[in-house]
Amino acid sequence: MQRVPWIGTVLVAALLLSGCGASAPPVAPTDAPSAVTPTAGPTALPTVGPSPAQTALTASLPPLRQVQATTITLPGATPFVFGIIADPDAIWVAGEGRIYRIDPTTNQVAAEIPVPISEFGFAVAEGSAWIADFDGSQVLRLDLATGDEVAVIPVGVNPAGIVAAFGSIWTADHRGGTVSRIDTRTNRVSTTIEKVGFVGPSGPQGIAAGSDRIWVGVPNARMVFGIDPSSHSIVAAFPVGRLALPCGGILVDVAAIWVSSCHEQKAITVLDPDDGSSTIVGLPAFAGQPVRIGELVWVPVLGGVTDPILIAFGAEDATVADAIAIPPGSEPDSAVNAFGSLWITGPTGSVLRLSLTELGG
Repeated sequence: MQRVPWIGTVLVAALLLSGCGASAPPVAPTDAPSAVTPTAGPTALPTVGPSPAQTALTASLPPLRQVQATTITLPGATPFVFGIIADPDAIWVAGEGRIYRIDPTTNQVAAEIPVPISEFGFAVAEGSAWIADFDGSQVLRLDLATGDEVAVIPVGVNPAGIVAAFGSIWTADHRGGTVSRIDTRTNRVSTTIEKVGFVGPSGPQGIAAGSDRIWVGVPNARMVFGIDPSSHSIVAAFPVGRLALPCGGILVDVAAIWVSSCHEQKAITVLDPDDGSSTIVGLPAFAGQPVRIGELVWVPVLGGVTDPILIAFGAEDATVADAIAIPPGSEPDSAVNAFGSLWITGPTGSVLRLSLTELGG
């Protein structure tokens, strides 16, 4: 994660002046997901709908509020927490080489499952954890009750994002320019969707499921793609322009799609899922996973010379509504709304639980 100084209200002006056109050089295929533009790829990608006009805004922050948070410390040496998801019964947390189950009624770690990969994307479904093995270009299925390996499933090149939806597991294949759909009954890829961005570095990364589509952010195409899970066709391919890079977390909302940026761009993109029109909101630092709570979308912001914060935007108009301080040392890349609380990655080896009442949700 890059760290940059606080740039506040001058961010978008600077982006507009510079054009944000510089790209980092490609990296080796075994490296972690990156936010660079490849030098070669297909000559054309599917385009569904017109290129939208963009409005660049800047988040002007109100005075920071202080709220009470419950800190849940994970057992063992876990210097980095990089994933939080929820199922109907528990909160699941990815640490280095482990998955932890947190009981939301006690705020205690109720189980931990070893994972043969240090950092990974994961989903929970069908009584299993589904682990995206980036370097191995495969998905590991682990039994949540026993921790035993159930299956090893080859997928596209370097799976990064992973999500459980529509009775399947979906992976964003970062350097393959594809999305793989895994049948949970057979433990095999049933369908591969092609041309989801370019083949090579900085391909499909963030992935999320809406009510009728799978949404994928693709940095090397600077697009957000919508996939119909019934036909497996690309039904939306929305450009985000040069002010953003769609390589972070994705929130699929009733009114809009919120996509975090990374690399040089400190911004979040708000997309209309019907016509692809977009608003780019400049932030003081990097955006984590956006989360909907009531009429607000909360975006964790981390890095720079300030402590991490949470910024609340109106879900309908993307205007700043609130801002909250987070304990120093927190790395709130990942967040989830569940069990009457907002759960985010906290200081080293911990998870923070913030009551929705405290947040005003």
